[in-house]
Amino acid sequence: MNKNRLTSFIDAVLAIAMTLMVFNLKAPKTFDFAGFWDLRTQFFAYALSFFWLGTMWVNLHNEWDKVSSIRRKTVWLSLIMLFFSSLFPYATLLVSDQFDNRSVQFFYGCIVLGVTLSNTALYRSIGLRKTSFFIRFDIVAKVLALGISILFFPAAFMIVMLLLGIYWVSYQLKEEKL
Repeated sequence: MNKNRLTSFIDAVLAIAMTLMVFNLKAPKTFDFAGFWDLRTQFFAYALSFFWLGTMWVNLHNEWDKVSSIRRKTVWLSLIMLFFSSLFPYATLLVSDQFDNRSVQFFYGCIVLGVTLSNTALYRSIGLRKTSFFIRFDIVAKVLALGISILFFPAAFMIVMLLLGIYWVSYQLKEEKL
């Protein structure tokens, strides 16, 4: 398969998933600060999901510029990654409505881990990135946070996801300045 065709397909699916998430945001009951404050978990879930998918998209494009050919395995791994990514609007809707629900946070976390693991396999299939310390740390942190979410504190997974995202973006911006 042509690299451009696959990257266009990935772009389309991610763009649709990111766009669909905004349609799940509800209007406030009252149009004042209190009304918007009542929707804070919805906005947090939306923003976290949007920027997480967006960061993944940026990284995909930065790395795929180095790719010259695509194998069938890469296409299938891309499809698996897109399957989990396409569940983001649904998972984000659930977590924004039931933010303190352990089962919902667990479901959201499983979707994120599905994307993370399939994306890691995808990178390895095209020979671009070995599993670095940060990727291993990222996966272990998400698995531990998932356990904490289900056992003690439901929002733990999303908080860890936010912190990992902030670290990754700041690291990339710092690297770019060098």
